[in-house]
Amino acid sequence: MKLRTLFSLCLGGIALTALAQGGYQDGVDYYNADRFEKARTILQKTLNDASTNKAVSYFYLGSLDLREGNIQGAQTNFNNGIAADPDYGYNYVGLGEIALKNGNKKEAEDQFKAAINTNKKDAALVAAVARAYANVDPVLYAKEIEKNIEKGMKMSKNKEPQIYVLQGDLAKNEDKGLAAGYYEQAIIYEEESGNVNPEAYVKYSNLYNKVNSDFAIGKLVELNEKLPTSALAQSELAEKYYDNNQLTRAAEQYGKYMKNPNHFQGDEQRYSGLLYFGKKYPESLDVAQQILTKDPNNEYMQRMVMLNKTALGDYTGADEAAKKLFSHEGAKFTATDYITYADVLIHTGKPEEAVAAYETAYNMNPEKNKQILADISELYNKL
Repeated sequence: MKLRTLFSLCLGGIALTALAQGGYQDGVDYYNADRFEKARTILQKTLNDASTNKAVSYFYLGSLDLREGNIQGAQTNFNNGIAADPDYGYNYVGLGEIALKNGNKKEAEDQFKAAINTNKKDAALVAAVARAYANVDPVLYAKEIEKNIEKGMKMSKNKEPQIYVLQGDLAKNEDKGLAAGYYEQAIIYEEESGNVNPEAYVKYSNLYNKVNSDFAIGKLVELNEKLPTSALAQSELAEKYYDNNQLTRAAEQYGKYMKNPNHFQGDEQRYSGLLYFGKKYPESLDVAQQILTKDPNNEYMQRMVMLNKTALGDYTGADEAAKKLFSHEGAKFTATDYITYADVLIHTGKPEEAVAAYETAYNMNPEKNKQILADISELYNKL
């Protein structure tokens, strides 16, 4: 089975389910790096953790609602954030963005003013106001965006990372080189203050992934060295290795990422597939079986059990997995699924059923699967 085909089958239809609760900051990082589905899952799961800053989590949940057009949900989350901590200004920014969307610029300006008043020295808050204008209409509010960018620059003496990230985001569709420069400045100035800006690293890497994959991967290696426990850093590096067909390194990186409490079941499924293609059949089987203990009807992992047990010569176990796999109504199967099953049926003394499986595989793509005819012929001779 081709690698991409297998992974599309292993990942297709999978809900983004975080497997354990970790820090809410991973959800914040995923949001800022435009990984919105993962961000929502983590923010929702960690909302009531003792270590969670609820004002922050409500702001990002509200921002996710805004992106999805759920204005009422966004307003509720921003108000909950203000109730949790009225001195956290970003939830006022969120309410201001809602007002802008509703065509009430005066109310929006009042909310933005309330936000800035929570911390008049915070240039990042000013950047958030500029981003709110950009989120609603970057052309209509171009003057307001530029005004807030200039204000934030002046406040920070041209060193506020969030302003550079915003400028990178605004430039990336028209001028990737300019955007890369902004992201690099965000990285530099964040680290001058003793912190690390993961979203700038990820966005910088994404700009180069298609044109210079080694450079893109190198930036993420650097990020992992600086933030070794970040789920975003770990997962982005694993995916970049995979995207660029560095499958051995991808498997190693996914193995590290699996230890992070904020990884996802879909990541585990990809890891199982990578281990299988690395011929690490016992390890791949173990991952698949662990997923099945929590998700017993997972057809994708039943496929991995069938493939791994066939490779290991456990044909009875492979036969059991195959029956579960093929019992899924409406599931998509490949010729390789049926060819593997035919091999299992031959080894379990069911040649007539093996012929039927071979014929099904052949009929899926007769031109491509001509070799199957020889296998069918051989079986008929034995019969």
